[in-house]
Amino acid sequence: MPDAMVAASVSTSSGTTQQVDVAVVGAGFAGLYLLHRLRKAGLKTVAFDEADDVGGTWYWNRYPGARCDIQTIDYSYSFDSELESAWKWSEKYATQPEILRYLGFVADR
Repeated sequence: MPDAMVAASVSTSSGTTQQVDVAVVGAGFAGLYLLHRLRKAGLKTVAFDEADDVGGTWYWNRYPGARCDIQTIDYSYSFDSELESAWKWSEKYATQPEILRYLGFVADR
């Protein structure tokens, strides 16, 4: 392990303790991608978020009519072709609930 990294103990919600190399704060688009990349690099990781579920900004912004202002395909992760082909967006500019469903789908995988 490089000198800059320090393994730490993290208490989980079940009260158990696990050793991790990296703790990611935030479970939005960037946090989930970082978690994926760190695990792919062989590091033991855990993610934390104040919210009860994944989604980041999309979790918190639940106002009527909230939707993506760019083509939703630009929000899709492209690092995994199976993941890309497994999810089909229902419209060009997805609504907030669909974006949350997508992030939950990604997190479950």
